[in-house]
Amino acid sequence: MLGSTRELAVIVGTTKAELQEMLARIFETDAQALRLEWGPDQIGAWDSLGHLNLIVATEERFGVSFSTDEIASIESIGDLVARLREHGVAVDWPEAR
Repeated sequence: MLGSTRELAVIVGTTKAELQEMLARIFETDAQALRLEWGPDQIGAWDSLGHLNLIVATEERFGVSFSTDEIASIESIGDLVARLREHGVAVDWPEAR
């Protein structure tokens, strides 16, 4: 149709394994060992610098931008999955509701 525009929705998503691999690279740990409830207490490299690396890598990989409050609220892998889903990223991690 002349004069009409069509928008294409780009669906960004990831699987559990892909997200685990990204986290394993950031935190230099075993991807298969990572669990949703894990955070800085279980992941030694998740210190302030590790948190910054996590946020930057996640924003770049998924094209999202977290607010300061969202960044502060990410205290576990499950929190990260929740924030990604809130930004419209389809995360296929069956254990995460």
